[in-house]
Amino acid sequence: MKADAQPSAEKEALEWATGYFRERCDRLHPSWRRRALESDAACIVALYDNIPKWTMRSLTGFAKGLAREDRQAGDLVREAVTRLAERGVPLRPSLRDFMRTKRRPGPDTRPRYFDHQVCDAIRHIVSTWKIYATHNLTREQASAASIVRDALERGAGIRVSDAKIQGIWFAENRALKKASRSRPLRQSVRKK
Repeated sequence: MKADAQPSAEKEALEWATGYFRERCDRLHPSWRRRALESDAACIVALYDNIPKWTMRSLTGFAKGLAREDRQAGDLVREAVTRLAERGVPLRPSLRDFMRTKRRPGPDTRPRYFDHQVCDAIRHIVSTWKIYATHNLTREQASAASIVRDALERGAGIRVSDAKIQGIWFAENRALKKASRSRPLRQSVRKK
């Protein structure tokens, strides 16, 4: 009986995941990040047209803080400041210094949108249909990772290997465990 129920759960999970990725397919492609960056920079420039002092102050603070640590934020500040400079807007010295610094090398430190969506889909499949997250050779049952791989291809037209999906899953879980160890939860317990 359980063997008959399992393929239907896998089929339901695949149909759900296909719809999930079909809804998000435009954001999953790598070109979306560049379009989003250009759109966000255009919004900052438009904001400058309306509130110049506040926008310049905010950009300066952003460049001094988060943008130095986060590559995506740094790219956004660089794009916005470049557009403002092209328009002849006088830049604050700290922004000019920021523009002289080199872009941080290496991969993004934060997981990308694609990785988040893959992990969210795997979590949902595991919790809803009780399917294992990754493949095990001793089980004939499909894993949530393989279902997500098939759904990405069917729903968004993105071909990814099972190994890549499992790598994303393991990397996010490792990052979550590391974050939970570095910031232990404090429980306030009153002694009577």
